[in-house]
Amino acid sequence: MSYEEHEADRRTCPCGRGHIIVHSSSNEWNQMRSSAYLACPICCENYHLERVFSYHSGLSSGRYVLVPNGETLSSELPSINIYATPVPEQLCYRYTYKQLENISAILSATTNCSTIKERDVRKVVSICRDSTGSAKISVVRGLVAKALKLYYQLPTNYESDQKRIAEAKAHIVEI
Repeated sequence: MSYEEHEADRRTCPCGRGHIIVHSSSNEWNQMRSSAYLACPICCENYHLERVFSYHSGLSSGRYVLVPNGETLSSELPSINIYATPVPEQLCYRYTYKQLENISAILSATTNCSTIKERDVRKVVSICRDSTGSAKISVVRGLVAKALKLYYQLPTNYESDQKRIAEAKAHIVEI
């Protein structure tokens, strides 16, 4: 299956002295791919290109934006290795503090993990089981309690990462 190149889309960059060139191609199954290049030495000093995806009705679409150098719209959370990353840290990277408090409250009122109906709590039990080999309610409660104590001590957590991304979005330039 080969991709057929389409005509390159040349857009004027924000300073007006260069271009942003977007190349796109598609195949016979209507699969699309694209790449972009910032062809302006002035804008390159201040910005870099990133692709932002949005999802509607099960389909994804991407657009390119200019992001100030030194900022990124991508998550900077460490990648999670369920065998190497301690469970409390995994929970801090995946949930807000408020979510962990709610999960803790539900676990406190529960005597058996198999009776849990809430999706987030079931996911936490699954993470604990996969990482430690145990889904005992006392083990899961203890790991969530450790995550709550550790949450704001970590250099980055889910909340701080989302806040940083929101601040970076305020500085992007749509193209």
